[in-house]
Amino acid sequence: MRRPDFSIGVFSGYTLRELLGGRWLWKPAGTDGWIRGDRALFEGIKQFLDFGVFGRFRQAMACTDKSLCGSRNQEVIFFTDRYGRPDLAPQGFETTISLDDGYSIITGFPPPSL
Repeated sequence: MRRPDFSIGVFSGYTLRELLGGRWLWKPAGTDGWIRGDRALFEGIKQFLDFGVFGRFRQAMACTDKSLCGSRNQEVIFFTDRYGRPDLAPQGFETTISLDDGYSIITGFPPPSL
């Protein structure tokens, strides 16, 4: 059942072709072993997705001008009409620096030079 107030997207290191071809692995919670995925399983998951970002991050192809993608080889695919290209904002990132604990957290898509 699709909920209008709930949206799901996925970031996958696999390409859409690999997922549809069953060339992927997944690890069930609480186990140590990996299981080969198959097309039927991904199709079952895909029915709940509004969008996905597919492809491995490649440092040599890092970019900041391709929304939601960290490298040029990745692609955004929309599975519903909930979102489209106009909804994709320019890349951004946030840095949190703790003066007390001496740690920093970077979220989002920082430039490769960072």
